[in-house]
Amino acid sequence: MAVSEQSCVALLDQLPVLGLLKRELRRSGVLPGTVPMTALAVLADGEAAAEPIYLTGLAERLQIDPSVASRQVHQLIGLGAVARVADRRDRRMHRLQVTPAGRQLLARARQQAAQAVAGQLTHWQEGDLTILIDLLGRLRIDLGERLRRPDHTITTAAAQRSPDSTEGSWS
Repeated sequence: MAVSEQSCVALLDQLPVLGLLKRELRRSGVLPGTVPMTALAVLADGEAAAEPIYLTGLAERLQIDPSVASRQVHQLIGLGAVARVADRRDRRMHRLQVTPAGRQLLARARQQAAQAVAGQLTHWQEGDLTILIDLLGRLRIDLGERLRRPDHTITTAAAQRSPDSTEGSWS
């Protein structure tokens, strides 16, 4: 059975909560608020996938302006968390690489955040959290594949139906 539009509206209403929770973790001091941890995490994930990441690619992945990504990278370089490394194929290009200090910073921040969240979810069952994690991952994959299309459109159910379909209405 397909999901209803009403359920999707409820989902869209809840998605901003994740961003609010992340901001609250920063505000409470659990996550370092002055360090661009998301940029650092994206760089570390890219390295884990053996993908060289350049400034433009980082900006695209974070969906931010390249000038903002540049400021974040500059801050991470200043902290010793990231280094610029000349590309072997094109010496004019520099890829971004997470340093051992950057990996430690990221691991520490993740551990602190996990402890803070665990402290707030003491009344949850482990299975419930695992289900939520699995479903959020599935949502990210399903929506992410569609959002990465060149035209950045998500195909709607109405657009998928043919005029001859008895499902739904075209009037």
